Parts: sequence; structure tokens; C-alpha cells
Amino acid sequence: MPAQSDTIYIRWCKPSDIVDPALIDYYWSMVSDDERVKILRFIRPESQHSSLVTRALIRCYLSQLYPHIAPADWRFSKQAKGKPVLAMQEQGVLAYFNVTHTRDTIAIAVSERYDLGLDVEHIDSSRAKRLQVAKTVFTESEQATLEKLSGYEAYHYFYTLWTLKEAFLKALGTGLTIAPRKIEFLLNENQVSVDLSQIDMNGADWQFALWDVNESSMALAWQQGAANTKLPHLDSAEFIPS
Repeated sequence: MPAQSDTIYIRWCKPSDIVDPALIDYYWSMVSDDERVKILRFIRPESQHSSLVTRALIRCYLSQLYPHIAPADWRFSKQAKGKPVLAMQEQGVLAYFNVTHTRDTIAIAVSERYDLGLDVEHIDSSRAKRLQVAKTVFTESEQATLEKLSGYEAYHYFYTLWTLKEAFLKALGTGLTIAPRKIEFLLNENQVSVDLSQIDMNGADWQFALWDVNESSMALAWQQGAANTKLPHLDSAEFIPS
């Protein structure tokens, strides 16, 4: 289906589910020489496989949205801070995309209208890890809320906040120049709002979405604009690159 400008597309897959040798050979046939070198730098076979599937997911899903471009023909570049972007202006493609991966989950988000950020994190129930990371990336208010929670509520809250912060920073494309502790999220059931006053931005300009995927937490961030009240349609599903 060709891309629609009022839709944000989100697709994910599990690399461990992809074992067909013919499909894997097809993936190798579409990656660039530079991508091949980067994939083979990984020592562990499962890391090589995950990296290969990531590139196949990007290329195959973009070609599903833009059928006139073959998976092997996509070209990419990077912004000043390292955020990947499409280099397909001559082919008439001006879309934004973002990719994320964690243990056995890879995901991509694509939009023709909104620059965006996507993050996924595997949910680990370790309390020590939560508290250690929270001290680095959470505000005092967020830490206080986390310390009041236990069990599922605690690690679900933790990973929801962590992925929201990562997705927001990826959408900005500024790398680590903004401290995550300067971004404060407020969660009210399924509603997400953000206080960006410490970085001189308007939180009302931003929208967020959340998913639970493959025992992982996934968040999407995009700059909607406070005056733009018509939200995009979110088209999300599992996708096996082929």
C-alpha cells in the first residue's frame, strides 16, 4: 500500500523467527557493500543476524510503501548529530523514518509529514537496574513515583518512561546534548504529556504513543504542533521483511 501523508507507519519483527535460508540470502543480496562490512564486524552470529534483519526491515518496508523503488535501491545519509535520514529526494521520496532494536525485537516508524523517534527496550524485572538507570535519566518527581511502585507496576512504569525519553531525544536528533533528566513525563492511564520547560520547548507541541511488543516496551514521539489538533492515524503491525 503506498504511503499516506496523514499516517505514521510502525512495523516490527523478531529476528529469531526468521530462519529461512532463502530469505536470509535475499537479505544479503539487498544490502550495500558498506552495510555488509558493518554487519560482519559483529563477532556473534546472532548479532550479525539481527543487524542484517534490521537493514532488510528498513529496505523491504520502505519498498512496500514506495513500490517504485526496489529494496536494494534505497540510499541513506546522516544528519550532523548522526540521525539516519533518507537520501532519496531525486526519486521523489521525502519521508522521515526511525529504527530501533532491543533483544529480539526490531522496529521501524515511517512518516511523510512528521519527523519522529522510536525506541524499544526489553523489559527486565531487575530492581537494581531500574534504580541505577533512574538516577541517571529520571527527574526527582519521576524517581519518587517509581520508588512508590512494586512488581509489574514498577518495571512497566520504568520502561514506559525510559522509552518515551529515548524516543523524544531520537526525534530531536540532537544526540546526547540534552540530559534526559531535563525532560519530565506525566502518565495518566493511557494519556502522556511532557514538561519541556527546562529545555525551552513547548510540551504541547509533542505527541506520543506506546506499545507492548514481544516482552518489550516501545514508544513513538513526533512533533505535532499545538495548533494542529488533527492527529495522524497510527498504522502498526508485525512485519516479516520479504
